[in-house]
Parts: sequence; C-alpha cells; structure tokens
Amino acid sequence: MNMKLIRPDMSHKDSVMSYKKEMLENHDSFDGCAGLEDCDTYEMWLDFDNRLKAKYGDGYVKSDTYIAIDENNEVVGIIDYRRELSPFLLKYGGNIGYSIRPSKRRCGYAKEMLKELLSILKHNNIPKVLLTCDKENEASIDVSKKEQIKNKYEESYTLYLESIDKYIMDSIYKKVKNNTASNFEKDALANYYTVVHLKDTE
Repeated sequence: MNMKLIRPDMSHKDSVMSYKKEMLENHDSFDGCAGLEDCDTYEMWLDFDNRLKAKYGDGYVKSDTYIAIDENNEVVGIIDYRRELSPFLLKYGGNIGYSIRPSKRRCGYAKEMLKELLSILKHNNIPKVLLTCDKENEASIDVSKKEQIKNKYEESYTLYLESIDKYIMDSIYKKVKNNTASNFEKDALANYYTVVHLKDTE
C-alpha cells in the first residue's frame, strides 16, 4: 500500500475540502479532524492553534494533525495526535483520533495510519499513547448505529494492539541484534515471529 502521513499545507486544499464534503454527505463523525466540520474555508482549518484555543478554552491541548495521502495525492484519512491529556481526553478521547474517507474504507488505511503515526512518535521519543473508543452510545441511538459503534471499537482496539505489538517487538529485535537482549526477550521475539508466520499462512 502506497500511503504516507504528512502535515497539511495549501497544496492539499481541494482534497481536504472534498474529504469534508464526502464525510458530511455520509453523516459521519469527524474524529481526529481538528474541527474540520466547523470550518467554512480550508484556510480557517489550517489555523489550528488559534481556532481550537478559541473553541475549547482551558480544555484546549496542543495537537499535531496529519493527513494520509495515497499514490494519487488524494486525502484518504486524517489523524490527530494530542500531545497532552485533559481530564476529558483521559476518559473519552485519548491521544489519538482518526477518520477515513467513506469511499476508502475497508482498504487497510486505518491500520497503516496508526502504524505510521506510532513510528513518528517513536522517532520523537514518545514511548506510549492512550487510544480510546466508545463501545456504546446513548440509548436513543438505534440498534444498527450501536452495532456500527461496537464494530469500530473492536476494529480500533485490534489495530491498536497489533501496532503496539509491532512497536515492542521492533525494540526487542534491536536488543537481540546488539546482543543485549535477555533470554526471555529472545524467546518472546521467536514466539512473536512464529505467530506472525502462522497468521500469514492462514
């Protein structure tokens, strides 16, 4: 899959606004989009700090917003890393929020976006993050909507665990390569590759 995470600039204006239009038409929640749904113009959206400070006041936390683009330079997803956790984010939002363009779902982009972001955070010496997702919603939501939310929770949590597994095992691999790993870590790495091999051959 040819996808990469980058910081948005003016060259992505048309694709981001097209993304917004598609999300609105699909009646989707703009998770991880840094308030894109509230912005009439792309220029307004790019003014992240000033706009979000005005919106959230004391509840504002600085964040880094990335867009995921494919080989055609089309925005297929947006993901946001919140550098700190307010009491609300600690309970409900976590460090990471993301969404995928409706027409690009079920293509593996969510997993790649999360993996790419974790790699960026690792490079910046950020060892751990909190990822949350509501499994249930208010009782007024119909049964089909609840099922969608449940599926999103289970899919997000699975992707999170897989990405964290890869992050941990990459760290152990470096220790094995440098001959500084314990016997326990060597065994864990060997077992991990065995499981990955079995999954790949299923």
